[in-house]
Amino acid sequence: MEIDELIIVGSRYGVLSDVLRPLYEKGTPIEQEKINEVLGYDEFYLMPGPNDLDPYAVGAYTTEGKEMGFLWMYQAPALRQWIDENHARFVTIHIKRMNTKYGLMIAESERPIRLKPCDRISLDTDMEWADNLPKVMRSISIQSLALSVALLQDELEKAERWTERMQVRIDNLLRNLPSDLSAHHYRDAINLYKAMKSSKIEEVRQQCDIVLQAFVRRGSANQMQWWVKEWLPSFFQEVAKGDLVRLYETAGYTLERVENILNGAPANLFYLYKVNRLQFAYRLYYTALPRELYSRLLTLLAVYVAMQEKKRKQEESNRQKAYALTESRKDIVRKLDVLIDKGCWVSFVQPEVVKAFMRQVLGIGTQQLTPDQEQMSKKLWTLFEKRKGGDAIRVTWQNMIGYFDSKGLFDSRGGSPNLNKVFFDTKDNYSNIDKGRLDSKDMLSNFKDIIPLLEQFCPQKT
Repeated sequence: MEIDELIIVGSRYGVLSDVLRPLYEKGTPIEQEKINEVLGYDEFYLMPGPNDLDPYAVGAYTTEGKEMGFLWMYQAPALRQWIDENHARFVTIHIKRMNTKYGLMIAESERPIRLKPCDRISLDTDMEWADNLPKVMRSISIQSLALSVALLQDELEKAERWTERMQVRIDNLLRNLPSDLSAHHYRDAINLYKAMKSSKIEEVRQQCDIVLQAFVRRGSANQMQWWVKEWLPSFFQEVAKGDLVRLYETAGYTLERVENILNGAPANLFYLYKVNRLQFAYRLYYTALPRELYSRLLTLLAVYVAMQEKKRKQEESNRQKAYALTESRKDIVRKLDVLIDKGCWVSFVQPEVVKAFMRQVLGIGTQQLTPDQEQMSKKLWTLFEKRKGGDAIRVTWQNMIGYFDSKGLFDSRGGSPNLNKVFFDTKDNYSNIDKGRLDSKDMLSNFKDIIPLLEQFCPQKT
């Protein structure tokens, strides 16, 4: 594509900010013949340069090498590619137009250049990341944006004159555009601007800078703040109200599994999300993920947030349940903790893991029990409270020792008598341990009834 305009942004913060910012604040028009006089320079230079946010950044520099702005991010990759292919170090430009209302500087290169369509995505981005999710959620506002772009493109192709419908379609685009930080519409941005700028309809040409500014402004501080504080939470709420989380849970996705997938997200985006939401938004914008990767990331974040909230509510509920336990049941939990601390557990099972497991199967853990699991949990409480043949806590825990040993959770090869001595300092009545083993023919029916509950939550090596 032949390019006759290069868009320079960020000049209100560059070396010429003292001159330009007052003009931008007032929106003072500048005639073309006055541009050099206002700027004080005849030539500027585009050159790739380092930038903390944008790996494709192309800076605009004065003759003295001072940065006065940046090439629009959507044009930067194509210009960098042109520079590489033509073994150039820089491109000489002249500012031919300034839109002081929006702080945009429109430049032309000193010699004609042909830029090839070039995506911003990094070559090391894993396009197959999270490619097998149960469902990917697309926000209603993002879908509305896709429709807005398509309708405006269609109208620009067909319209012979300015109409109210044209204005409505431009307004719809401007309203929906800030919600999407993906790279999905980057070519649309360039093509819409070029189509409007060259339109035979005067009113369309008058609004081309408005549309250009809307695309450029997505990376502004105000827009990023809005996206983080308003749009992203509303998207999370949109997901939480539906059945997406239940679908993921049914498909076997736990909070830990979702978090593990997010840890592999492109450009370390998830780590940044957890540390600094605003910086996350900036990096997401400049990383310019393709629509599929972008949608997978936001879907997983929404599921992650919803699962976190569900876990928080469950933990609060369980804290209330634990607080509401009778003193005798609280005493049982305390005695179980003491017994657990005595265990010779294998390396991947720490005492705190077993304590969490016991609280879970007793209905005061971090996960909500199903109705069937709750019934088994009640039976387990009964076993710890009432047992024939001796101390209910001791006999039931001996059964549990046999179960744990069947699952390979002890770092011990001494058999039931020695395991009984580890926990109770005696080998007496060790046969209760054998009755808890999964292959035991002597397992009592009331303990056998709760085995499915134990199997559901038993610690496992990951």
